[in-house]
Amino acid sequence: MKRIIFSVWSNLGLEWEKYKDMLTEKHKDYAYFCDADYGLYDTKLNFVDLQFYKIHLAEQLVNDYDEVLYLDLDVIPKRLKSFFDVHDLNNVCCHRTNKPDWKINLKRYMLDGDGEQNIINTGVFGMNKRAADQLMFSERYSEVEKIYYECDIDRLYKPNNEVFLSYMIERYNVPFNDIGIQWNYILDQIVTQYTPACYFLHQSNKEFDDVLSNINHSY
Repeated sequence: MKRIIFSVWSNLGLEWEKYKDMLTEKHKDYAYFCDADYGLYDTKLNFVDLQFYKIHLAEQLVNDYDEVLYLDLDVIPKRLKSFFDVHDLNNVCCHRTNKPDWKINLKRYMLDGDGEQNIINTGVFGMNKRAADQLMFSERYSEVEKIYYECDIDRLYKPNNEVFLSYMIERYNVPFNDIGIQWNYILDQIVTQYTPACYFLHQSNKEFDDVLSNINHSY
């Protein structure tokens, strides 16, 4: 079984850039533990385009790898358990959250008021070629983009990959596995403490010092 774990990066002048090398090493160590290759793809994309690029790139990687796992660089593997051993990547694997409201509302508006009261977070996602072929993200992109702008006629928001992905999965009934909060445990300005039961910490708050100093596993 040939596997890869990958991340993407663009030099956007982020304050947390000083943690880049340390976070990359955590990903490399985890990939080694999972018997997977690791790739960090440096780009010059802006933030919005970067978010779409990671999904397009995953679609390409499934042609060379049996299983593909994406991790935002601010996602830190915390416990010694292989994502690939737990999840069925024959379906798109992500975690649905109940925030932020604007993404949920926009997705539901695109679905004519229907749709679930949640949104996919793409900080962590996995797939194989079968899942990518079911999703057809790149093929459906233009159609979904048109619907997006028809709904956001005042251009209040920039195109959002999580809205697009959530819409596609619900609109086209794409097979989907929710990986659970333990595999994408998001820390932000509201949720600042994490449970010992989680496997991946998603440090949206970019407060890395305490977590990195306390996670020194030897994979």
